[in-house]
Amino acid sequence: MKASKNLRAVALVIVLGFLTLLSVLAIAFFSSISTETRASRTFASQASTRQLAETAVNLVMSQIREATVQPGAAWASQPGMIRTFSDGGGASPKANAFFKLYSARNMVVGKTQLVTFDPESVGPSYQADPDGSRSDTPVDWDKYPAIFTDLNSPVLVNTAGTGGALSPVFPIVDPRAKESVNGIPLVEGFDFTADIDKVVAGGGSDSWRVPMPTRWIYVLRDGTLTTPDANYTPSGGGAGCSWSGAGSKALLPTKDNPIVGRIAFWADDDSSKVNVNTAGGYGKQSKTGFTDGYTLDSYAGSFWDTPRFYTNFDIGQTNPNNGALIPGVGAGGLAAAQPFQKEYQRYPGHPATTSLGAVLGNLLTSEQIYKLVPRINGGGSLGGTVRTDVATAVELQLKPERLYASLDELLFSESPVNGGQRETNDKYVGTDGAITPDILEKTKFFLTPYSRSPDLNLFGLPRVTIWPVNQSADEATGRNGFDRAIAFCSTIGAKKFIFTRSLASSGALSTTNDIQQTAYSQNVALMKYLRQLTSRPIPGFGGNFESKYGTDNRDMILGEIFDYIRIANLRDTTTGMTSYQYAKAGVVAPSRADVFGTGKKIGGFGRAATISEASLVFYCSGVEAAGAKNVDGAVIPCRRFSRGSDAGRS
Repeated sequence: MKASKNLRAVALVIVLGFLTLLSVLAIAFFSSISTETRASRTFASQASTRQLAETAVNLVMSQIREATVQPGAAWASQPGMIRTFSDGGGASPKANAFFKLYSARNMVVGKTQLVTFDPESVGPSYQADPDGSRSDTPVDWDKYPAIFTDLNSPVLVNTAGTGGALSPVFPIVDPRAKESVNGIPLVEGFDFTADIDKVVAGGGSDSWRVPMPTRWIYVLRDGTLTTPDANYTPSGGGAGCSWSGAGSKALLPTKDNPIVGRIAFWADDDSSKVNVNTAGGYGKQSKTGFTDGYTLDSYAGSFWDTPRFYTNFDIGQTNPNNGALIPGVGAGGLAAAQPFQKEYQRYPGHPATTSLGAVLGNLLTSEQIYKLVPRINGGGSLGGTVRTDVATAVELQLKPERLYASLDELLFSESPVNGGQRETNDKYVGTDGAITPDILEKTKFFLTPYSRSPDLNLFGLPRVTIWPVNQSADEATGRNGFDRAIAFCSTIGAKKFIFTRSLASSGALSTTNDIQQTAYSQNVALMKYLRQLTSRPIPGFGGNFESKYGTDNRDMILGEIFDYIRIANLRDTTTGMTSYQYAKAGVVAPSRADVFGTGKKIGGFGRAATISEASLVFYCSGVEAAGAKNVDGAVIPCRRFSRGSDAGRS
């Protein structure tokens, strides 16, 4: 009996052990299932969110595509919209359609709707304009959260260094860019007022608000995009929306095709921002003695162009004794302070003349801006405030720093310091609090590290490069690095939109070699391309060059354009290029050829030494003016002259 009891006890323990093990396995199994279920739901949620985001991106892409391929129309982009200009397929200065790049009930405003639609105005109440035909923003949009949302609603975060205080972070534009720095707004030209609907402009800057209301677009299970056309108040309270069913049945949510999400968006235009990688320009603060001296009526600042008139702006004010600039208003000037070689921030039309000082000029001097940007060097004429001395002027060098990949990288300089830790740009440029996360947050709406835009003409076709390259079969012989790079950038597919010129010894002295190019048809093809474009109505403006100047004059103008390009860079001094100089003596024969087969030759001016002016100067040096003095106050010595034949007289 005793053995039997022991066996039963052992069996009970074994059974309990197996039950415990099975329970653990069952719990682990169900726990694993629960974890996998949560992971699957998280993945499905992420996939759904990603699809919704891609829906907004694809919708914007389709709007841009449709707007930019309108036949015979010109288009102009701006943040949130593309406007097209045409009239029945022809050119016209009048707007034809607005393609919205933000979520709205009507994504395209047609020609018939332009009369009543105003994108800048606040419309009537929602009940008075539920379909948004007069304005996308009713005056009471904030009362309908299921239909409208504020894309610029801030998120309050705990910012480092604030002692735990919450600070707003705005998704799009930070109204604190209006904050006063040295008595003027942080960002030049940025302003808003309280008379704009729902704007908060009073109190501390952290309480300022600039709403950007747009409509919700609801997404159905099958991918259909739809917007509600009526407000709905649930019985339990809150806010809702409804569909009246007046439109297409396919746009109505149903039990089999329910709502799976909603999107609201607004597309910015980076090409309208200041590029921190290419911009230079001028800052208002200066350490050269011309602080706040720049005005359009005084001296030229970073701007430069050919002097044309005898004004302070054109010639500048200089000391007659030593030729130095006179400090104060009116110093500088186009003639007196010409740019140094590679001082690109003063080259007319160069991207570096875009002013980064418009955003950061109240915090940085011009020279500090040039330390901040990755490629442009400071020095030289110091933005047109230093007299150019030919004897001491040296060529500026481009900085080899890499480009900024994001605005956040603007916080750090290129060079590491001790321990491999990167130095902050705030310290590197010598400021105290000018380049900080807070400043970048406030100015991010106006800055960008990239601003690519299509390099097309008004016809939506490629531009022709205004730079000549030497003609060669392998496209390497006789071309320096710049020539090869610009030729590459001027090539689309197999077509080249850049003029070439002959390397033959008689090329520059031939009137037909380059413009006709019997060996290569590239120049002729480009001339015919330009002729065809100048015969078409100009989108957005109307008329064309042929009707304005006449066929013969238009053709001759094209020949002059060709010669203007042809005579650039005649003596290339790049290393290894001296034997490939197009015209060592600087003389180029004018082009003359029947390019278009009309029986009439066209051409340009070529380049040769010419008499531009003949003058007869009368100089009087022998009349003593009473009390005449020089700039130092000393009496000017002067001989008397009288008529006669004796020595010393004339």
